[in-house]
Amino acid sequence: MVHLDSWFTRDMVGKDIIAFGTGFMGKLIIPYLSCEMDIKLRGVTNSRVATEDAGTFLETGLPIRSLSSWLARFPESTILLCVAKKNEESARAACEMAGFREIMTVPFYLVEMLLDIANPGRMPTANPALRMMCLANEIRDIHKMAFSEFKGCHRNQTVAVVATGPTLNYYSQIKGVPHIGVNSSFLKEDIQLN
Repeated sequence: MVHLDSWFTRDMVGKDIIAFGTGFMGKLIIPYLSCEMDIKLRGVTNSRVATEDAGTFLETGLPIRSLSSWLARFPESTILLCVAKKNEESARAACEMAGFREIMTVPFYLVEMLLDIANPGRMPTANPALRMMCLANEIRDIHKMAFSEFKGCHRNQTVAVVATGPTLNYYSQIKGVPHIGVNSSFLKEDIQLN
């Protein structure tokens, strides 16, 4: 099994964790978390477990107990909601009603990464980091197409690049020099940009 980068699990380190959720999300997330040495994953629960000992969760060997049983054993523990977004509100309410004070959700980026690992045929741009890289490439391509006609149009000339820092208020336009503006410099009324 793949070990998770500590960046993904940094908020869970040093806490007694009880995973809430035995459905699809729980089956996806809990086996990975149970293999992490720095995470003290004590066990698993859900809103339907009502007994002190309901067996173990999959091949992890983690005990499944009721919310009240876990709270009695680990009163300062943190609940980690391993449920789909649509079930998050009701799961949080059940944990709060049981008396848990610290409740956290699994970070979105961790869920996305585990979905990619579990389903290699998944559309690759479902990963947020990859989506951002694709967007950056798309912007680069649009930029190349939109500005290619201007490439080299001021070759061998002195050009003023107008930025938007506080010194812009003191700048007077130099005559005969092309001015190129960045960001919102076009809003400065007394400077004409080329």
